Formats: sequence, structure tokens, C-alpha cells
Amino acid sequence: MLFGDLNMLSKYVEISDNTEQNLIDRYWPGNLTLILRAKNSFKIFGKTVACRISPHPFIKNLFNFVNFPIVSTSANISEEKYSGDILRITEIFKGQVDIIVNSGSMPDKSPSTIVKVENGKPVIFRQGGLFIFR
Repeated sequence: MLFGDLNMLSKYVEISDNTEQNLIDRYWPGNLTLILRAKNSFKIFGKTVACRISPHPFIKNLFNFVNFPIVSTSANISEEKYSGDILRITEIFKGQVDIIVNSGSMPDKSPSTIVKVENGKPVIFRQGGLFIFR
């Protein structure tokens, strides 16, 4: 899920580990997706939520108009190569998502690195463009 800022994030998830806070301070906004524990009112999505604060200008501006988290997906199917071509993205996700925003062709890039902190140590679920050293 995408969050506009740390204030919004704190309404929905718990940051109870120093390592989680250190990762947030160091890498957000950025190419890090952090798996955090959902607060009771947000557990409709499960016990944990994959959270991200994006540095992308469109996403940052979008949160000037909405005050709630946004369910989002990468522009590719898991394990498949990313394509920044809007026509290809539209073809892949046609009928599967509510909206696709065309902000022009995007450069090929690595997906976000997905991390969950377990016993005070970051565990990498997916290695993306961000490298976290333990």
C-alpha cells in the first residue's frame, strides 16, 4: 500500500522495532517496501501490510488530494520483467485494476526491495534496486 507520509502511516500500522524505524528514516521516501503490523482497524488486509512511501512526483502530489492509503501494484506481474511501456502495462492489467494512470513511458527500473524485520533483523523477501546491508 502507498502512504502519503509518516503521519498517515502511523494511523494504520505499528512501528514497534528500532530496526523498522531506522529503515524508514534511512530509505523513505524511496525504493523500499516494508512489511509492518496492521493496527486493529486496518486488519481487514491481514495481520501485516506491505507499506511504501514513494518519492515519485505524481504519487506525492496525489496525496495532496486524498488522505487515505492507496492499494497499488507494480507495473508488472510477479517474476516477470518490468515494462515501462503504457500500452504493454494496459494490456497486462486490462480488467484487473480500477485505474491505470498514464504518466508517460517510464524508464526500466528495478522493483522495490521488500523487507520484513524479524527478531530485530531485516529479512529480504524480494531483492530490488535497494540494497540493505546488515
